[in-house]
Amino acid sequence: LKKKAFTLVELIVVITILEILGTIAFISLQWYSRDARDSVRISDISKITSSLELFSIKTGSYPFPTWWLEVTYSWSEVWTQWTIGKSVITSLWDISSIPLDPLTGTEYTYSRLNTKKEFEVWTLLEWWLTSYNQIEKDS
Repeated sequence: LKKKAFTLVELIVVITILEILGTIAFISLQWYSRDARDSVRISDISKITSSLELFSIKTGSYPFPTWWLEVTYSWSEVWTQWTIGKSVITSLWDISSIPLDPLTGTEYTYSRLNTKKEFEVWTLLEWWLTSYNQIEKDS
């Protein structure tokens, strides 16, 4: 009697093909995950920007960043910078928790000019390592 079975070469070929397909699927899933995280970042920045605009309309200026650092030029303060942290979020009325980067879990960068009439919210996107910022200026 002759038994039917796979040869070692056939098994190696099948395993190699499965490895290639698995690698392609893994890379594709990373692509989609990266895009999803970037979408969350852009959405968070837009929501923060809207909330800061509302705050400015009601109070006449933008809040200080949390644990701010003063950036100076020629011995005068140009802007304050740090993050959208607890002190900023408690000032805003329509955001209840601190928005965090979906990958690193860090707070977004926030800067306010010393005129208190302009600000920037900034994050780093994963797609080609570009940055996304929203700069607002009162007219």
